[in-house]
Formats: sequence, C-alpha cells, structure tokens
Amino acid sequence: MSKNVRIWGIAIGVAACVFGTAAALAEDTPARVRGALNKMDGNNLTIQTRSGKETTVKLKDGAPVVAVTKGAMSDIKGNTFVGITAMAQPAFWRRRQGRVRPHLSR
Repeated sequence: MSKNVRIWGIAIGVAACVFGTAAALAEDTPARVRGALNKMDGNNLTIQTRSGKETTVKLKDGAPVVAVTKGAMSDIKGNTFVGITAMAQPAFWRRRQGRVRPHLSR
C-alpha cells in the first residue's frame, strides 16, 4: 500500500469522526425560539417569532415552560425576592430588567 493511500485513509477517517460528532451533538442541542406564544395544544406550542413567522415547537413530556408577564409595584409583598439587572451609563445605572419571584423559588 502506498504512502498516499494511507494518508488519504487517515484523513477520511478523521473527517468522518469530526463530522459524525458534530451531527450527533446538533441533534441533542435544543432549539431556541423567542417570540409571542399564540397557542398551546398539549405538548405543541405555536409561536410567532420576532420576524413574524409562525412556528410550531413540540415539547417533551414534563418540559418546563417559563413566561414573563408585566407586573406592578403592588405585586411586591413582604418576603418577595426582587432581582434587578442594570447597565452602566456614563453618569448613572440604567435599569434593564426587574424580576419578582416568590420566596420559595429563590
């Protein structure tokens, strides 16, 4: 067997391992979709993305679904966790997001 055939065989084997691993990892990576939830039917979510396209996402059984809703200052009671995200500006800090969580979800 010539040296070139061996080198090509090794190169093809390495390429197959690299692309095979990338394909296997891509199947396990969950898709991230951001948009407005239009409809929930069992484990199927119908979401309108920011670009306006409507897409359907099938969830596994028991998958958690998290929603963000608008609240008011009156929603904050005693023993409530309040988390605030801020961004530094030249002369002050600007609030970007505030989250209110009940005591048990800390």
